[in-house]
Amino acid sequence: MKSFLRLILFFAAAASGLVRAQNLGSLYQNVKASRTSTGKMQNQFALASGLFDAQYFQLAALQYVDVIRQGESKYLKPAIEKLSQAADILGDDTLLNYSISKVQLQSFPDSQKDIIYFRLGELRQKSGKYQEAPTFFDQIPSGSKLFYQAQFNKGLSYLEANQTQKAIPVFENLLQFKSKAEVNDAERVATLMALARAQYQAQNWTKSIEYYRRIPRDNPSWHEALFESSWAFFRDAQFRSALSQFQSLHSAFYEDFYIPESLILRSLVYLYICQYEEMDKVIELFFKIYTPQKNQIQRILQTNKDPQIFYQEVYQKRSRLSFALVKSLQQEGDISRSFQYIKKILAERTRAESSPWARNSLGAYARRALQTRLSNAQEGIGELIRLHLQSRLNDLNDLVEQASFAKYEMINGKKEQLKKRIAGKTLPASALDEKVSRQYYVQNGYEYWPFKGEYWLDEIGNYHYLGRQSCE
Repeated sequence: MKSFLRLILFFAAAASGLVRAQNLGSLYQNVKASRTSTGKMQNQFALASGLFDAQYFQLAALQYVDVIRQGESKYLKPAIEKLSQAADILGDDTLLNYSISKVQLQSFPDSQKDIIYFRLGELRQKSGKYQEAPTFFDQIPSGSKLFYQAQFNKGLSYLEANQTQKAIPVFENLLQFKSKAEVNDAERVATLMALARAQYQAQNWTKSIEYYRRIPRDNPSWHEALFESSWAFFRDAQFRSALSQFQSLHSAFYEDFYIPESLILRSLVYLYICQYEEMDKVIELFFKIYTPQKNQIQRILQTNKDPQIFYQEVYQKRSRLSFALVKSLQQEGDISRSFQYIKKILAERTRAESSPWARNSLGAYARRALQTRLSNAQEGIGELIRLHLQSRLNDLNDLVEQASFAKYEMINGKKEQLKKRIAGKTLPASALDEKVSRQYYVQNGYEYWPFKGEYWLDEIGNYHYLGRQSCE
């Protein structure tokens, strides 16, 4: 009997959902048939709310925008609230900016004010008003789900304003806030990375290295931390440690990573310790890998203006760009966020195509509206990709110039070294950090893998460089 009752309730619920879905089509017809602005607004708000409840967030957002554009009414405030929620779910900054521009903060419910304060802070941050942004982020209470991100953005704003002494305590408090989180918790790791970068920006190289070393090796950020800590070691004149990092960065395990700067940095370390033969190999490797990529980027930028072409270069199966470069572009924050938005639009379109109203006028409207949003989003990503490619080209041009200069210094160093040999001067064989024993590394929690060029693919990051300097 109970099973039969559950079955009846199931079919009743399914039928109710079907009726609600069919009602969306009727509501859309009512909007079109409305003869007064009041009637149209009422029907449009009902349609938007129905679409929102059915989780067609993009279609709902477009209807809420129309309600807001029609001006003051009893529907304006709830429409702004719902538009803000829909835009937040979609991750659409355009809609968020529009909804926030219409907000009168004092009329918003307290339960929604944290979202508004957060978005206002973000808008200040994105527009370069770094001094103003922290004021808005500080309005978000610790109990809000947005508290961590607000404080994190506050710290970033201080860093952008070059106020590292204000930024560091913010991130330290956040690390304490996440003290009970799992080692690989995304927010905890992001905080460690932020602290490492803040200390680097403050030129506290040793403290920066300490935070980089706390990034777990099985975390996606570890490779980035490894590269950035190489700069900290270099700036701190710890050349042996810097070279140890490079053995991992340039191992076969990471051959698909786009990191041209690391090869230049490695060559400079070899220059400082007069290892000219190794330096020559690294510079030649840089030219071999990145000169073709630089030329390819240049050709694509010169021969294409359509943003859709750039979008296809990164998100189609076949690309003229290298796999490593494509992957690095896809991981850029603005590109990644925009692509997540596209995925949500595609998922909404798929659901709309199989809905009960897919064949009526609402279905036709949904197809047009979602296709327009999709095309606009793809063009937006294409333009972002074009800008990033131009930035990569500028960087590569600069790095090629630096590599050429480094090669000149290498040739000059070889010449001076040869003069000393001819003059009968012997070069010392002492190694950097040679007095530091294996026990030191073990006691400080590091595994110790001395090497002279070979790789252990299962021991990434456990290297300790034992090469010797050749300088007097």
